[in-house]
This record gives sequence, structure tokens and C-alpha cells, in this order.
Amino acid sequence: VVTAVANGNLYEKFVLEAKGEVAELAETINRMTDTLRTFADQVTTVAREVGIEGKLGGQAKVPGAAGTWRDLTDNVNQLAGNLTSQVRAIAEVSTAVTKGDLTRSINVEALGEVAALKDNINQMIGNLKDTTQKNNEQDWLKTNLAKFSGMMQGQRNIISVAQLIMSELTPLVGAQHGAFFMMEASEDKSHSLLNLIASYGFSSRKNLSSSYRMKESLIGQCAFEKKRILLSDVPEGFIHIESGMGDAPARNIVVLPVLFEGETKAVIELASFKIFSENHLTFLDQLMDSIGVILNMISSSMRTEELLQELKRSNAELEAQANELNDKAKLLEVKNQEVELASRSVEEKAEQLQL
Repeated sequence: VVTAVANGNLYEKFVLEAKGEVAELAETINRMTDTLRTFADQVTTVAREVGIEGKLGGQAKVPGAAGTWRDLTDNVNQLAGNLTSQVRAIAEVSTAVTKGDLTRSINVEALGEVAALKDNINQMIGNLKDTTQKNNEQDWLKTNLAKFSGMMQGQRNIISVAQLIMSELTPLVGAQHGAFFMMEASEDKSHSLLNLIASYGFSSRKNLSSSYRMKESLIGQCAFEKKRILLSDVPEGFIHIESGMGDAPARNIVVLPVLFEGETKAVIELASFKIFSENHLTFLDQLMDSIGVILNMISSSMRTEELLQELKRSNAELEAQANELNDKAKLLEVKNQEVELASRSVEEKAEQLQL
């Protein structure tokens, strides 16, 4: 029997008619063989299910196992349990990622190559999340730039387009307060004025002006420097955002110059309860260029219209003057004819007197 067990045959039994200690020895050998056979069967089953069939969660059960046998059984079960929890954790997170959920990560305990695999997958998810976020931000930026470009096309009135911009732009970037100051140019740039022509959620206050000169307040300073001014952690009472149910101070302010060919055309101010994101600031910087082009087009169109109207008035005046000259010419011709008739009459009378 012992030789059979040594050769891997765990089904042999020690059959011996004996009594006393010999009988106990035979029974002990048979129990040992049974335990070893059960252990081998259970380990083989667990290994086959996990390693070949891909069934996770299996556990070896060896009734009556104690000591080393119990330790071996527990180690096998721990091995199978760890592998099950690790593979299921990886599968669960992988499934979530395939469905578009990039907020998940593998948090199961692991060591060695499994730990390296877990870290690599988590790093891959992090990279995919960052790439997806950047792509979404770029899509948002391009989509809204195209939206505003199309929205501003065809506008012919500066005040109307300014109010349209404030109504659409302010909530888009998460702001609750906005003001649009249009540059009223002067030959002496120090006398140029920035006048408030459109707003969003703006309430006039006694100590605030609706017009600013160059370098005056952040509006005039922004127009002079032609650079964005960003304020964070704005002090209490600086700007209040109001609604029908209450008011609260803004925490972040951005002042933006609208430029065309290096010249300031306008200044836009936005205030928000929260921080402006980098993507929002990038969008605002790019949008200001588009607004500058539109404002210049409208200004040029309005100036052209004024020149056309002035030309029409000049043509009308010239036409009136021409008609007046024609009337005078006709009157002069009539008088010339009368003078000629009178001259002939005088000549005839002179001839008669000579006779």
C-alpha cells in the first residue's frame, strides 16, 4: 500500500486482519491515504476549474484535515480566492471602461506581476481619461467657436451684437455677471472712452461709472495693456451677483480685451462664483479675436453706410444746385431774348428816324 501511494495510486487500502496496535496502524495508514486522496482530488478540481475551465470562486474541501494538510488546503484556497478576487476586480473595471465609465480603478490587493498588471491597467485608464477629457474640451471649444462665429455673421448693429454676445457667452462659461464696454475712439487716445453698451445680470451702482478712459479702472487698464486680467479670490463687496431671491459676491473676475490688428475695439468683463477653467479661458481668448473681426466689419459697414448716405445727400444737393442753375440759365436765356428783341426794336426805330 505504501509503495502504491508513493507511486501516486491513492485508491489502495491496507486490508489486514489484525488487532491491537497493528490494526490501529492499518487504520491510520488508510485514513492518511483517504485524506491524501481527497486533498489531491480537491486540489486537482480547483486547479482544473481555475486554470483550464476559467471558473473562479472554487474552493478545496478536505473534511477532517488537520495540521499540515489543513495548512495546505488553506493555502490552496487562499491562492484560488486571491486569484478570483483579482481577476474579477480587473474584469469589473474593464467592463466599466468599455461602457465609457473612466472613473473606475482597480483597488484589489496584489503583489508581484499581478500588482504590476493592476498598476498598468490603472495607468492606462488614467491616460485614456486624460485623453478623452482633452478631446472633449477641444470639441467643446471648436463647437462653440463655430457657434459664435455663425451667430455673429450678418449682424449689422454693434449694440445688438454686443447684447447677443453677453446673453450667450456669460452662462456658457459659468459666469453670472457680464458687461460689454465699446471703445469710442478719439484722435488723442488718452481721451478715448469705453462705454457700457450691453450687460448680463448687471445692476447699476452709485459708485460705478458706465464709461472709462484708458488706464482708468481695470476696464481702462485692460484696454491700454491689451492683455487679459484675471482676478481670483475677489474680496467681499467687490462685485455682487443678484437674483430675485438674494445676492452674493463673485469670487472670480476676468477682464478681456477685444482687439483687431492690435487696436482695442472693446473690453468684456465676466464675474463668476467659481474659478474659470483653463479651457474656458482658452475659449475666451480665441473668441475675442473673432469678436474683434466682427466689430471691425460692423464698424466698417456702418461707416460705409454713413458715407453712402452722405454721398446721397451730396448728390441730392448737387442735383438741386444743378436744377437751380438750369432754371437760372433758362431765365437768363429768356432775358437775353428779351434784350435781343428790344435791341432790334431800337435799331428799327433808329432806321426809321434816319429816313
